Amino acid sequence: MSTIQFKNEHIELAYGTKSEGNLYDHMKHLEISSITMLDPHGREIAFPICEILREIRETRKDERKMIPTQGLVVKYAPNITCAWGMMTSDCPCLTVIDAQNNVAGMLHLGWWQIYTNIIKKFFIKWHGQFPLNKGELKIFVGPSICGNCFTLHGPKGWLRIVLFSLSPWKKHLHQKSLKWSLDLRAILKDQLAAEGISPEQIQFFPDCTFENDYLSSHRREGKHKTSSNYIIVKMF
Repeated sequence: MSTIQFKNEHIELAYGTKSEGNLYDHMKHLEISSITMLDPHGREIAFPICEILREIRETRKDERKMIPTQGLVVKYAPNITCAWGMMTSDCPCLTVIDAQNNVAGMLHLGWWQIYTNIIKKFFIKWHGQFPLNKGELKIFVGPSICGNCFTLHGPKGWLRIVLFSLSPWKKHLHQKSLKWSLDLRAILKDQLAAEGISPEQIQFFPDCTFENDYLSSHRREGKHKTSSNYIIVKMF
């Protein structure tokens, strides 16, 4: 089932997986007639049940502010009912809501995006287009892999070990015997704190994607992966 994380008179945020029709059922329940989904590379995906309406896209094109390949910042109006979403797997997805100024943002955060601290660029982009009072933001971090399960091995793993051992976040790189792991959530907390976001403003989805079968995990399912987690933000 979809989990509602936040709701006010103009916006609703939900997490879930698209297996067993949950994504479609949730959109039916919300009566969403137009939705744009972003995959982790920023490409738009249209789902058959909710065809993207050209007029809504054209109405909003001057308000939609993309950050190339990684996310979006969008201003929403109460008289336009539509939604934005992002597909994820084990990587965190950051959803930022400024209910005071009717602005919402989403950002996919793989290990490379966290290593390069793309959050800083995200807020610079936001501030360049819309008012930004960081003290009023609500931050939601979607389902992701936990620090114990994000183990590092093989050539890619050693690359990550080297990079993060030389980074400001090396304290979140852990070694037990010959096993290395990286806590992306903890690094994310540090990066948000550096941007002036207090812990009280941040809500993490608590469950690990790798440890919980009801969530999709690319690391657990590998080539047999048939599902994906999703984040939906409905604006109305």
